Amino acid sequence: MSLQPRGTLHSRGTVAAELPGAGSPQGFRRFDELFPRAALVGLMLLSAALRVHQLGRESFWLDEAFSVLLARADGRWFFHALADREANMALYYGLLRLWTVAGEGEAWVRGLSVLASVLTVPAVYALGTRLFGRRAGLLAALLLTLNAFHVRYAQEARGYAALVLFATLASLLFARGLVPREGSRRVAIWMGWALVCALAAYSHFFGALVPAAHLASLAFHRGGRRSIPWRPLAAATVAVVLLVLPLGLFIVHRDVGQVSWIEPPSPVLLRTFFRRLAGGGGDSLLAAYVGLGLLALWPWGQPAAGAGAVLRDPQPNSAGSGWAGAFLLLWLLLPVTLVYLVSRVKPLFVDRYLSFCLPPFVLLAAAGLQRVAPRAIRAAMLLALVALAGRGLVWYYDGDDKEDWRGATAHILAEARRGDAVVFHAAYVARAYEYYRDRFEAGRKPPALVSPSLGYVHFVRTADPRELTPSLLRSLPKRYGRVWIVLSHEGFHDVQRAMTEAEIHGELVPAYPSVSEHAFKDIRVRLYSRAAEPRT
Repeated sequence: MSLQPRGTLHSRGTVAAELPGAGSPQGFRRFDELFPRAALVGLMLLSAALRVHQLGRESFWLDEAFSVLLARADGRWFFHALADREANMALYYGLLRLWTVAGEGEAWVRGLSVLASVLTVPAVYALGTRLFGRRAGLLAALLLTLNAFHVRYAQEARGYAALVLFATLASLLFARGLVPREGSRRVAIWMGWALVCALAAYSHFFGALVPAAHLASLAFHRGGRRSIPWRPLAAATVAVVLLVLPLGLFIVHRDVGQVSWIEPPSPVLLRTFFRRLAGGGGDSLLAAYVGLGLLALWPWGQPAAGAGAVLRDPQPNSAGSGWAGAFLLLWLLLPVTLVYLVSRVKPLFVDRYLSFCLPPFVLLAAAGLQRVAPRAIRAAMLLALVALAGRGLVWYYDGDDKEDWRGATAHILAEARRGDAVVFHAAYVARAYEYYRDRFEAGRKPPALVSPSLGYVHFVRTADPRELTPSLLRSLPKRYGRVWIVLSHEGFHDVQRAMTEAEIHGELVPAYPSVSEHAFKDIRVRLYSRAAEPRT
């Protein structure tokens, strides 16, 4: 295997890929211009198909049901909840509030994330084209399209797909902003960068790390300090700080244990994270990504034997700069490193929170792959990558990752009788039950919700959460003939679980000696009754 340069630097600051039409008659040149566009449209269609496939198969898990309940909460309490406790993903909740006007089924609600995920494909293509040429842009778009990690969070009613989209758009604007230009267009690009960086932060708090990685990459800029547009950059940076300042104040003053369930990270967790980020196709796929990324980065801006410049800076007069590689490497590793180190003190490391590190991973792999020669070897490597990515997709589609609140709620409603009560071991999981109860009850009499309170479930700020206590359990036999206990998230440490499972059982079994249990994905539903229930 040898290395070869791919393309030449255009005056607009992009590297043009070597395509068959170069120097050919006009018809071939037109084909060369149309092919990338047609290929990109095809990738977007494939991306949509992969993300829509089995979109509504699995139940909402807790966080997804939480998203829907918050989005449809009464307007007054919706904004109270955002200001008081749920500012993270505030932008997503606002968009979902509009989106759910048309429906609240699993497939439709997740469709908002699908839309953001599909739009990320052309954004990655545009960024890859600007940094390394059209071939690398198409390769990166292909790798992103087939990435199971990206598909997974496209099929989740949370803000992670939007976070990845805004992080990619912000990075594209940052790269464009470094290209010398005059007048209002430069100002518009930098103000756009500031706005999109803020949108990333309001999609998830960790999105604020994106502009930090961008600014850190300037240390590797080969164009020199004079070539950096310091004034508009400084103004845009100040704008970013001002826009995200409310989030910073929220983090300082409203930290009330929202992430207390996260465990401290370990080196094994880091390896698992990068395996998932590569697409979940096993160690072989991760090794391929790492190897191709190193190939893209080595040697930065220096000619390898017979290879010419490895990476080119998106500046029209700086041949052979390693800025693009440093830019992507910092975007990939700086957030991961910072969050990992902070998590040694306050655990924050969760793979989906760092999903915005995926675009630089696929871009580096694509840049490395396009440097491989001859073409037969490059094609074979691409086929291997596609096969490994396909394996990751098959494993994802065949798995059952989400809690089955749909099945658990349907079971309770089907078996419930008048005079039953339902109690949740962990108060916050009642929101997933409440979402499906609203959908399924259709004239049935659901069990009375004893703990937590209905006001707590629906984000009414003044509502008493009605904590589960021994005295509350002892009062149930006087009011209810049977009691349903819902057990979930039992491996999580949290302050909202005032009693252990054994303590609950000890309080109830004297009055309700007959106990039966049904298990669902990550949920157990236990029925306490006074007499033995007939088997169903």
